Amino acid sequence: HAILVYPNPYSGETQISYSLNKDAHVLIEVHNVLGEVIAVLANEEQRSGGYKYYFGAVGKGYANGVYLVKLTVNGESFVKRIVELK
Repeated sequence: HAILVYPNPYSGETQISYSLNKDAHVLIEVHNVLGEVIAVLANEEQRSGGYKYYFGAVGKGYANGVYLVKLTVNGESFVKRIVELK
């Protein structure tokens, strides 16, 4: 379950996409460098297929910089580092 993030680094907003080959419980969190959850993009059962979400730290009131996107599918986690530029 690879997480694709484009563009990265980004300015304003980036697209987070992934595919599921079977139905699964999906949790997508964005963490700051301190490990704190600053956004939950999904926390639900999803059917197999492709999904896209959009995220921008500054647009949510946070500073530009480094963040981690954590995708958890049926308890298995995948992490991608993202960078928001000014």
